[in-house]
Amino acid sequence: MKRTLTALVLIVLILLTACQSTGKNGSDNLQGKPWVNSNIYDNWPSERPALEENFELHVNYDRYMEAKEKGIKKDNPLSQASNAMAEAVRSLIADTSKSTVELELMRAYYKLFADEEQRNAQGNEPLLLYTRMVSNATTLEELSEEVRKGLLFGDAFAEFAVDKTSSDTTHYGVWVESVLPFRSRLKGDFSDENIARVRERLTNLMILAGYTEEETAQALDLMESYEVLADKISQEYYEKTGVTGEDAVPMTLDEIKDFCTPLYDQLIGLGYWSAEGLPVMYDIYDAGLFYAIGQMYIPDNLEIIKSIYNVSMASYAKQFLDIPNFAEMYDFESFEDFDIDLYSFQFVYQSLASAVDQTYLEFVFPKGVRQTITDLTVDYIEAMRARLENTTWLTDVTKARALDKVDKMLYIVVYPDYWIDYSELLELVAEHDQFLLDAVLCRDDFYRGYMTSLLGHYFDRTDWVYLQANSIVANAYYKYALNVITILAGILFENRYFDTSIETIMASIGTIIGHEITHGFDTTGCKFNEMGDPEIWWTDEDYKLFNEKAARIADALSQIEPLDGYNVNGEFVVGETIADLGGLVLTLDLAKKYPDFDYDLFFRTFMNNFYEIMPDAETAMDNYIGDNHTADYIRANFNVQMMDEFYETYPQVVEGTTMYRAPEDRLSVW
Repeated sequence: MKRTLTALVLIVLILLTACQSTGKNGSDNLQGKPWVNSNIYDNWPSERPALEENFELHVNYDRYMEAKEKGIKKDNPLSQASNAMAEAVRSLIADTSKSTVELELMRAYYKLFADEEQRNAQGNEPLLLYTRMVSNATTLEELSEEVRKGLLFGDAFAEFAVDKTSSDTTHYGVWVESVLPFRSRLKGDFSDENIARVRERLTNLMILAGYTEEETAQALDLMESYEVLADKISQEYYEKTGVTGEDAVPMTLDEIKDFCTPLYDQLIGLGYWSAEGLPVMYDIYDAGLFYAIGQMYIPDNLEIIKSIYNVSMASYAKQFLDIPNFAEMYDFESFEDFDIDLYSFQFVYQSLASAVDQTYLEFVFPKGVRQTITDLTVDYIEAMRARLENTTWLTDVTKARALDKVDKMLYIVVYPDYWIDYSELLELVAEHDQFLLDAVLCRDDFYRGYMTSLLGHYFDRTDWVYLQANSIVANAYYKYALNVITILAGILFENRYFDTSIETIMASIGTIIGHEITHGFDTTGCKFNEMGDPEIWWTDEDYKLFNEKAARIADALSQIEPLDGYNVNGEFVVGETIADLGGLVLTLDLAKKYPDFDYDLFFRTFMNNFYEIMPDAETAMDNYIGDNHTADYIRANFNVQMMDEFYETYPQVVEGTTMYRAPEDRLSVW
């Protein structure tokens, strides 16, 4: 009898231990609570979990097992699309039976970039042609004259962007931010180690620009002292004026001329003024530093100022000179794995975005898709309007502003209504095919010429070049400062969203469109008005309620543990989650138009959006720290468990199961 009792006790202990070790996730060795983190390679249970315990992993389990069998440790649908589109464009460049202005332009740059023999024979001579212009100047007047000719390049003293300004949000103006060799590269870290590293990099650039080692050492000492004094003068300016380095100080071009001569010289040389004589406003950031640069533009500092121009040009030109310099810039230890063809293609792919877009859309992208997605986008905007109209917790004042914002929301689908004409640039490249650097500078002048031609004109929130949009990127986004959503062709890769099923379309691209629209009303969008200008347009009461709703979502997210000992930072990711929830809510609103809508197919297809594999927990942690989205598997499960339709579709999701949330805990702002 005693022996039998002992055996029974052992059996009970074994069963208890087994229950404790497996639980609903399948094993305590798997990371993630309350759901297994399925986005980490091989962090998967040996069996498919029940739908009511982990819906995302239940749906995508076979895909993960297939990846495990093939040893695929990094994967997601958007990466697959990006890689395939890039390969399609690369094939078009190689296919000489096809010819357009855009293709010939890409081929011309590809050839120049890939010509190792010519680049190596030239060495740093293409750069020296420019640095000699600066070095030969004997007075500040001569130097200013060279700069105003527009032949210099790089970010000496300043970098510029054409945009609306704080003092004029209806016309194109110029943003100006400071750049100095040490200050900009140290980025606030003035440790001896970081200073030494920056000096080493600047030394290499100075020698590349034609300086001797002795001249370089002396120049760097002078530049460092120059920047220390500039900081001191800038602080005096801030104390005197009451502005800070983060404030935008609006100025006219004439005011800049008196304020900071080097800045004025660059603006004139690079064309950041209206050739039509239209008034242009400039937002000057780091105004104290520009004041100091202006005050220190004196003959005694001539050599320092020339050094700053030259090191800036060398920094930009390095990648377009001989191959050893290019390789050094990207820290290649040897040339064994160096693929010049690959880097030539990447250069073309990234630096001629609009030409690449036109080529892909002409030869690869299916016709008719743009109109389909445009119609769908209009449906989603109308759905957002209806939801706002029916929202009961907003006062009439705030509701009217919200409706005005959604009515003025613009959208760009697949590609713009007009393209850049590259004929002129193709001719320029043909004339400057001796040096890759010259051809690159022609490209820079071409794009900058387009942007500066906008100065003084009314602001166009949909300008494709201004937006720096690249249609074949697998992405969609909302611009807070413009109140514009963009749905790029890349996210529609291979027609994958155009199944005959409306459920598939809406679960895939539809929820994405709804997500982007909802960004206009998330924790950041709530601070920008209908034209994209900063404004809290809510009543105090409504704004308080909005933030309380957002805080509840953030608190719920913070309870989730994707990695052992690491919880989601709910406050950091709540904006994207509000958009996720909005995308689902709007889609389910539209689904009511279809009497036979298949919610099971819809929810299962929606899970496909969040299939992702990262090689290990360390990689996942790196992603989580900087990404304002939650992990994909969390986005999948957390969002669907907030929808009543999910419970109606899957009655097995009941209290006590991991996917269940009580009705009062199902959260969404909209």
